[in-house]
Amino acid sequence: MKLIESERLIFRRLRKSDADFFYELESDPKVFEHLPPGRPYTRDRVTSDLQKRIYDADKYGPFGFWIVEEKRQKCPIAWALLIQDPSGEYRLGYVVAKPYWGQGYATEIADHLCEYGFSNGLTEISAVTTPGNLASIRVLEKIGFKQTRQFQCDNSGEILNHFLKVTQNN
Repeated sequence: MKLIESERLIFRRLRKSDADFFYELESDPKVFEHLPPGRPYTRDRVTSDLQKRIYDADKYGPFGFWIVEEKRQKCPIAWALLIQDPSGEYRLGYVVAKPYWGQGYATEIADHLCEYGFSNGLTEISAVTTPGNLASIRVLEKIGFKQTRQFQCDNSGEILNHFLKVTQNN
């Protein structure tokens, strides 16, 4: 699969060698403060999740999960996704490592993956965040997402905000 690139970033498919980065990222309680309960994960859980995402990569076609690397440093700074969820919506997601917060990377990741999705035939992209995740809400609104509703998560009972971005061509 072709690499996806933005001005400062390279989006590449996941590899087994990403296990240490995934563990560091997904075991940081501050990083996952506003993400699904049950985290931080153990190393075994992170390794299992990574292997499943690698194994399932082909089922997502041009979409899926990516490691996001900073071009100059050639090191991973985030993971991101653009996948079809069980409801049929194409969902954007991203998790940026704490040392890279406040540098515009989340905005660049989200904006670039939306452009990528729309250029590959999507007409709508959704995103979900907790009401307290003000940084992600600002990122989504900045790149044109609109909050459509709040809902209760089936798994945890947590209240989540649902956002939607529609291509300019509609």
